[in-house]
This record gives sequence, structure tokens and C-alpha cells, in this order.
Amino acid sequence: MSKEDKKEESKVKLTLRQHGDPTLDEKLEYEVMDTSCARFACKQMFDRDEAIKLCDENDVTIVYVSEDNKIGGFRN
Repeated sequence: MSKEDKKEESKVKLTLRQHGDPTLDEKLEYEVMDTSCARFACKQMFDRDEAIKLCDENDVTIVYVSEDNKIGGFRN
């Protein structure tokens, strides 16, 4: 296993729900829905800048729940 593979395995897995709609110029916030680490609490909220940093440091999936309660997009 390469160093890169080990680094990917050691990343915390987070699922964040996006609140707000950028097409309506709404402020975007992100809520922790699921995590593989106790450093993050479910329902914990982050602003956009914090979420970008989380994406750089962890294995993050972002979901957006539209008005009809269906998942509108994924980031793997």
C-alpha cells in the first residue's frame, strides 16, 4: 500500500448537508449528518469557509436536500 493510499484511509469521513441555495444568493451553511470521528458532532454547523477547509482535510460528501426532500447532488 502506497503512502497516498494510507493517507486516504486515515481521513475522517464526513457527510454534510448543505443549507441555503447559492442560486438565490442565500448564505450557505453545512450541517454534520454522519461522521466516522468523535471530533465532530451530528447536527454541528459550519460556515462555507470552514466547510471548504474540512473538504481539504477530510473525506467529505456534501448532500443538498431540495424542497421535495430528495437528494439533489453529491460530492464524492
